[in-house]
Amino acid sequence: NLESLYLMNNELTGKIPTELGELVNLESLYLSYNELTGKIPTELGKLVNLESLYLMNNELTGKIPTELGELVNLEYLFLYNNDLTGKIPTELGELKTLQGILLEGNVNLTGTIPSSFG
Repeated sequence: NLESLYLMNNELTGKIPTELGELVNLESLYLSYNELTGKIPTELGKLVNLESLYLMNNELTGKIPTELGELVNLEYLFLYNNDLTGKIPTELGELKTLQGILLEGNVNLTGTIPSSFG
């Protein structure tokens, strides 16, 4: 029944556990300002009640998972200051409730910003 998980500024290391995708009632996930590495788990796309996903200021690598486009209630997606690469998924442009997205500091992100962000 967990709805909020706040683990900011704890010097956490290692990968984001894929098991977090099983917390289906989660509305807020704050893992920012740690030393997390590896890819953003695709399993986070199962968190359909998620409104806030804050993963900024870590050492995350790889592409932004297209599965994040399935987070139909997402309002805030903050992924800045990581080492993310690849194109910004067009699926993120389909998130109708999205109010804020911050991606700066990921110098290897490519492509265009989805026009539906407009």
